[in-house]
Amino acid sequence: MCEKILLSEIKHLGAKGCVTGSCHLLQRPNGVNILVDCGKAYGNDPEIPFDKFPVSPGDIDYLFLTHAYIDHIGRVSDLIDTGFRREIIGIIAGAIVILEKIFWNFWRQEKKAQEDIQR
Repeated sequence: MCEKILLSEIKHLGAKGCVTGSCHLLQRPNGVNILVDCGKAYGNDPEIPFDKFPVSPGDIDYLFLTHAYIDHIGRVSDLIDTGFRREIIGIIAGAIVILEKIFWNFWRQEKKAQEDIQR
């Protein structure tokens, strides 16, 4: 008996035919959306705005970071600002450290904004 193999559809949202701005969306048949990298593009390399993505940042289930170079993680904080709230997975410890700094800075900014409002 043969089982049906469920393949993902891959949409290249960055670094397709160029070098920087790595960003690739895997859309699983079961509805799970996995973004692999969310990098900053440089020079003439194109950078697709989040509102032009096939899914909104809030509908991305996982962000998988391959490594901690800016052209692979440079837009993560922007992705969070536009609605991404799910799990971030990094295979390199450096990516986790950088993301912790991003979240720490975000938390500090939020805390300062709340303190400013209370004044």
